[in-house]
Amino acid sequence: MLPRLHYAAFHIPALAPDRPLPVVQIRRPDGTLIDAVRGQPSVPGPRGWDALVRRLGYRPVTRWSETDVGLGGGPAHLCKVEPLPAGVPPVAGLDPPCAASIVLSRSDAERLALHRGNGAAGESDARAGDLIVCEYAAGHRLPHIGLGQPRDHAAVSTQPWWWLLWYADDVMLTEALPCVAEGPAPDSGRAVDACSLPRGHDDASPPHSWQLADVPPARPTGGPGPRAVRRPGER
Repeated sequence: MLPRLHYAAFHIPALAPDRPLPVVQIRRPDGTLIDAVRGQPSVPGPRGWDALVRRLGYRPVTRWSETDVGLGGGPAHLCKVEPLPAGVPPVAGLDPPCAASIVLSRSDAERLALHRGNGAAGESDARAGDLIVCEYAAGHRLPHIGLGQPRDHAAVSTQPWWWLLWYADDVMLTEALPCVAEGPAPDSGRAVDACSLPRGHDDASPPHSWQLADVPPARPTGGPGPRAVRRPGER
């Protein structure tokens, strides 16, 4: 089976007067431009960038991380993307996700690497500089929670995952089993999708991951997977 071809998506901030609006670009592996969209997303931060990427016909498969493109205006961000399957309908009638995000520190990334169960880094593992997005629905009770990584990619539904909890500048790592309650997959509305939030989340934040409006990135084989990776924001 041929490997999936991943493209690069860039979010480049505005820089007046030459670049009055931010831009999201899709580029091939050789660096040539495929398509771009200019303007502010309706939701700030990585969730909004994901929406612009989907508008261009792609979906993220990694977290957004800071990158240096030498174009000024502030830090640019990069993630890998792949083309959306043909005929994917627009997602409607779902709950809005929380807009909070946090930058993963080097020390927390190193702690996650020490806890990695299979000993080898995977594409879904968090790295220093990644933007970790809050997994809960908008308006949830604090703290925010974002996926660090599955503890063991070979047993993602039976082993605890590592999560980041944060409130203002306080950040901690914790373990929790994934929820895995099943519902319709967001891309098709037909296939079964397992909830990728921590088990017991429905007491504090009832909507399951497949009831939220953004679509998770690619999942590790054998179970639910990470959603995208957000700055501490309002509840």
